[in-house]
Amino acid sequence: MTMSDAHFLPVAPFAHTALDYERLRQEGLAHLEQLAGPAWTDFNDHDPGITILEQLCYALTDLAYRLDYEIPDLLARTDGEVGVDFHPPEAMLPNAAVTLDDLRRLVIDVVGVRNAWVLPAAGSPPIYYDELAKGISLTPPQDNATAIALRGLLQVRYEYDAAAQVDGRALTVAEVTAAVTHVLHAQRPLGVDFLPVQPLSPENIEVVARIEIGLVDDARAMLADLAQCLADYISPAPRFTPYAVALQQGIPLETLLTGPLLHHGYLDPAELARAPKRELLHTSDLLREMMALPGVEAVTSLEISAGGPFAAWTLPLNAELAPRLDVANSRLTLVRRGQLVSSGSLAGLAERAGAKTPAGPPLETLLAPPAGRDRHLGQYRSLMHQFPDLYGVNAAGLPATAPPARQAQALQLKGYLLFFDQLLAILFAQLDHVRKLLAVQPLTGFATAAQPVIDAELALHELYHSQGPALAQLLAQLTESSVPAGELRARQLDHLLARCGESLTEYALAMTGITASGQAALQRQLVADRQAFLAALPRLAARRGSGLNLLLEAPAQSTAGLAERLQRKLGLSEAEPLLLIEHILLRPGPEDEPQRVPLIIPANGPDPYSLQLSLVLSLGEGRAEQVEFRTYVERLARQECPAHLAIHVHWLAPAVFAQWRLAYAGWLAAQRTLRLAALETAV
Repeated sequence: MTMSDAHFLPVAPFAHTALDYERLRQEGLAHLEQLAGPAWTDFNDHDPGITILEQLCYALTDLAYRLDYEIPDLLARTDGEVGVDFHPPEAMLPNAAVTLDDLRRLVIDVVGVRNAWVLPAAGSPPIYYDELAKGISLTPPQDNATAIALRGLLQVRYEYDAAAQVDGRALTVAEVTAAVTHVLHAQRPLGVDFLPVQPLSPENIEVVARIEIGLVDDARAMLADLAQCLADYISPAPRFTPYAVALQQGIPLETLLTGPLLHHGYLDPAELARAPKRELLHTSDLLREMMALPGVEAVTSLEISAGGPFAAWTLPLNAELAPRLDVANSRLTLVRRGQLVSSGSLAGLAERAGAKTPAGPPLETLLAPPAGRDRHLGQYRSLMHQFPDLYGVNAAGLPATAPPARQAQALQLKGYLLFFDQLLAILFAQLDHVRKLLAVQPLTGFATAAQPVIDAELALHELYHSQGPALAQLLAQLTESSVPAGELRARQLDHLLARCGESLTEYALAMTGITASGQAALQRQLVADRQAFLAALPRLAARRGSGLNLLLEAPAQSTAGLAERLQRKLGLSEAEPLLLIEHILLRPGPEDEPQRVPLIIPANGPDPYSLQLSLVLSLGEGRAEQVEFRTYVERLARQECPAHLAIHVHWLAPAVFAQWRLAYAGWLAAQRTLRLAALETAV
């Protein structure tokens, strides 16, 4: 055994006093001296009071030792599995797309996409605001016309990966475009809309170079490395790191799970930065990349072309195309000391450029919660077993010849010690109760945790007035909190919510002030609302800034993340629906271009479309009739709304709201039909 394998007993102080028997004993002696000092001075080891103190200290160290178990052990069921319905990290930590880089990651993660770019767009047709008439139209008036620069429109372009396959079959551009469109709309941010996804056609870049090389083993391999180097620079592709590899590299889990969860692994922000859409190619940059390869001594000539004249210095690139190395027409000539080594096209030498790394095992298998051991946390053995036989309270008891007075003394000491035994047994039961306290869904026996000290060897049943279920019920009553069980459950759920940065306290206070139902019914409803919120927390947290999916087959059943959070935080039922409308989706499209009359008059501001939402609710019977509830709803809507968006709250009469609801469902269906038709036309 080497020195590195040796194990040593720790000599550092215990982390907590409860783990240190000697410190507990000293603290206990200090308390005894303070309490009994004037009447008692014998605090030596032989004193029975000191013996009792020592046994209690040992029992406390046992409890502290169990408290110091690993978390999986503290939460384990009898089968060793974690007994708490925690949401796994891969569900809690990622979020839906928020930034342009998030959206870019999502697109690059699609099979068949080599690289992608997400840019703000202007939209079509142009929209004008008439300052005098306060109207919005598609045709500019003679005077006072201001073109509206819409915010929230995005153009997504991607470079097609012809080498990508699914089940051995190459994907078409149409299939990849459709997949990208569906992925984007599944995580579309609120107040954002996408123009039709644009696949970029390739722009072939020819490279002709003469390269002086040193002594290399394989000229063909050298040529392949040069081709790969040129292809990667001309058309760089972000590289994924499989999650298993990223974890081995020590990348923190919170870093891996920042942003959307990707199928192909972790995509470092540095990878996105090194894979821009190039607008110019400089021969000096290509020369630098080639010179960085081992074995390259000099580049004596270098020219590049995009199908036209060759350029010796700079080549402008077409913004509507994706540059790539033309391996068929590019020619690299390798020379060593003036002698030709290899020359020819690069066909077949750069095929691996941009290929996605195999994803590796799914993240959920890598992050599976560790199995714990059932430590029997609640099991308690009476401290009387540890007393010397002299005391007559352990399993050996007293000899049959002991006089009645001595037997009575032993029984009296047992009764005295049973008080401490019972307190300790309850503490051990509470430790075994921890997983119930942390459970989202209610578990049996939530409110109390108590157990009697039953020990046939010690004949403790002789000391109890009650037995069996009656004793258990008595202990439950003694340990039951003065706080009602419903309120205790609410506090526990509030604690779990606070751990995730959420709170429903303001909702509970608001409901207490306006509800017409009894307190018991209200308490049950508030507990149910908290449980429902916690159960849906991964989705509610990740999609808090996401809009509804306009491409779903039943779009009326799709709910924006903000709308669902408001529904949960307000405890709204099916009879209390709300509609969340994104103004950017109401903008005119190309099919509206023939319209010559104003679209909106009078308009509420020069731009009624950008970064704005409308929340529409019904003034039906119940809470909505109360001003306090409506005020709370409007305040909550503004608190929950993303900071860059303005939200308008509208309360409609029930009949009007019903008409709105029907019109909204029809509008969503029309949106889906229109967008899917545009997708088919585009590809």
